[in-house]
Amino acid sequence: MAATNSKSDQMQKTEKFKKTVGKRLRTFRKSTGLNVAGFAKKIRIGLGTLSELENGISAPSAQTLANLHLYTEINIAWLLTNKGNMMRG
Repeated sequence: MAATNSKSDQMQKTEKFKKTVGKRLRTFRKSTGLNVAGFAKKIRIGLGTLSELENGISAPSAQTLANLHLYTEINIAWLLTNKGNMMRG
């Protein structure tokens, strides 16, 4: 039974991670002054993908994280862990 609880706990942690990363990504996007379409275009992802990220449905892929780093000033460590400043620098 411990394995089932462990699997359930891990699923809950994953869902919480996706939701908190999504909230931080939305906070960052709003700080840029860009709307959803403008931000999606800037980081080279689709509108649907950005919506899924901001709503905690999915986690950012490695490519999306790379694009965020390349095309914005977001601190990826802050995005993923809520540690440090929102902006790189």
